[in-house]
Amino acid sequence: MANPIGSAQWLFSEPQGRFELFSRTNFNRDHFALDDFDTSGLPTLDAPVPAAVRLKAELLRLALPHEIILDLHCDGESEQYMYIHTAFWPGMLDLAAALKCTAVLTWEGTADFAFEEAAATPALRTKLDSPDYKRRAVTTVEFKGMSDVSAEKGRDDAKGLYQFLMHRGTLRGRSKIKLQDFSGPVTPLENAEMVKTPAGGMVLYHVEVGDTVKKGAKLATIVTKPGDVSGDLTLTAPQAGFILTRRKHRFLRRGDDVLKLLAAKPSATAKPGSLEV
Repeated sequence: MANPIGSAQWLFSEPQGRFELFSRTNFNRDHFALDDFDTSGLPTLDAPVPAAVRLKAELLRLALPHEIILDLHCDGESEQYMYIHTAFWPGMLDLAAALKCTAVLTWEGTADFAFEEAAATPALRTKLDSPDYKRRAVTTVEFKGMSDVSAEKGRDDAKGLYQFLMHRGTLRGRSKIKLQDFSGPVTPLENAEMVKTPAGGMVLYHVEVGDTVKKGAKLATIVTKPGDVSGDLTLTAPQAGFILTRRKHRFLRRGDDVLKLLAAKPSATAKPGSLEV
C-alpha cells in the first residue's frame, strides 16, 4: 500500500485512490525526472509543498537504492501483464514467467512520467553497464482485474513473486522458474489499440480478455437507446490482435476506452504518453 493518501479517500462508499480529491492530482503521473540516483534535492516529508508532491518524492527516495522496483497494480478486467522499458527486456523474462503473464508492453519514453518511468530513468540516463542492466528489474505489473480477488489467486501471485526473488538471489532457495513459461506477445506501447466508444451507453462485449481477433471482428455493441436497436453501435477491431483488457463498468460515456487490443502494427491513434490517464 504505497499511497496512504489515496487509500484514505472514499466517496459514496467507493475508494477513489487514483486522483487526489483536493487538487485532482494523478498519483501515478508527473513524477520527478532525476538525471542520476541522487535524491537529496527532492522535497522532504515536512517541505512546504502539497502532500501529493511529498508522497512522490518519498516513494522515489525509498525505491531508487534498489535494483528491483515493482509497482503492483490491477486493471479493470484484464489478463496478467507488465509494462517494461525496452532496455530491461528480455532481462525481465524471468518475472514474466514467474507471474504467468500473458503479455508484456514495452516502452521507450512517455510524456507523462508515471512512477515506473521515474524509477527507471536514473539508470537509463547514467548509462549503466550491461551487468547492472541485467540485474535491474523496474516494472508496473497489472495483476489481472479489479474483481480477480481471491485467496487462491493471491496465493498464486505471491508464489510467483517468491520464485522471482529466489531466482534473482534476493531470497534464499532454488527457483523453479522456466523462462519458456512466458510465450505471450511482447508489444510496443504504440501498437496498443485503445478502442473507444463514439457515444455513451451500455456496453455488451462480444469478446473476452485473452481472445485473439481478426481485423474487422465484432468487439462490442454500445446500446445508446434501450429498446430501440437503431441506436446500437457496433465496435470492430481496427486490426488483428490480442484482447488484453476490457472496462469493468458496463455503462460508458462518449469517448471512454472500451478495451485494449495488442496488435502487430502501430495504432493509427497512437499518441505520446501512457495508454490511460
